[in-house]
Amino acid sequence: MRAATERLNRNASATPVITKQHTALTLVLFLLTAGAGRAAPPQQSRQLWDTEFVSPSQPQKAPASKTSAPKPTKPRYKANTEKPQPLKQTDAFVGITIWRLRPAQAGGEATLSDDGKQLTPQRVESQTALREGDRVRLTIEAPKEGHLYVIDREQYADGSMSEPYLIFPARRIRGGDNTVKAGRIIEIPDQSDNPPYFTLRRNKPGQTAELISVVISPTPLAGVKIGPEASRGALKLSEQQVAEWESNWNGQAERFELEEGAGRPWTKAEQQAGLGTRLLVQEEPMPQTLYRVPSGTGEPYLVKVPLLIVE
Repeated sequence: MRAATERLNRNASATPVITKQHTALTLVLFLLTAGAGRAAPPQQSRQLWDTEFVSPSQPQKAPASKTSAPKPTKPRYKANTEKPQPLKQTDAFVGITIWRLRPAQAGGEATLSDDGKQLTPQRVESQTALREGDRVRLTIEAPKEGHLYVIDREQYADGSMSEPYLIFPARRIRGGDNTVKAGRIIEIPDQSDNPPYFTLRRNKPGQTAELISVVISPTPLAGVKIGPEASRGALKLSEQQVAEWESNWNGQAERFELEEGAGRPWTKAEQQAGLGTRLLVQEEPMPQTLYRVPSGTGEPYLVKVPLLIVE
């Protein structure tokens, strides 16, 4: 995917260009105590999942009195299937948020700087059709400790795909540290990258998406080393190797979208967590999209996230 790497803004550093089924059930997330910042005990964590589902049409209880303080609104997720499968102890999860950047507005928004211009990332749902020229970012969060790998390929209308490239880990992002844990946010690209976003471009006619494969493994993947090539941009992977990973780890993931999440701007908390100076805590924003994957205990798992491109 050397061609994909070259599609980045020509003045930017060598970063690969990355170029919605509503259900009646909604997922209520109950977040456990989460550790963050310097004062929080390291044993604390935040949880991405709970087993309780409720109907969105269920009437809400009236407050006990007019003077009662309103309770905080719990995050609600809608599933991409009519009947989500029962939760199993071995199920694995990953939270992914796709951000589309827009010019910053007044009001103290969290922003990114690009050649003196201030830009604010806004959430979009995972099946949102993006346009050529859109500036996008990804954030990824896992609820357990592990190691994150992100693969990029171009996807075409005939079902074919380009060669796979490893775009994370990379030396330029946290020095190649790809460990994940509850509350820790991994940003692609990093806030320090120039530019700190990908610009969607079709490499050739017939491209319908940029396919992002996210792998989380409890241990480092054998044979994957970040060398000099990865420090400059993306590391080319063997198609056979990626096909084997998909065959072994790509379960039928269920997808859950945060209700009323699309359009929300990036927060200061997310910005700070992305810098690695703190962890996200219980009350702070959850991922826009949650994926639940059937997985054996201690096994790696993989989800595919297509960035759909329209004219």
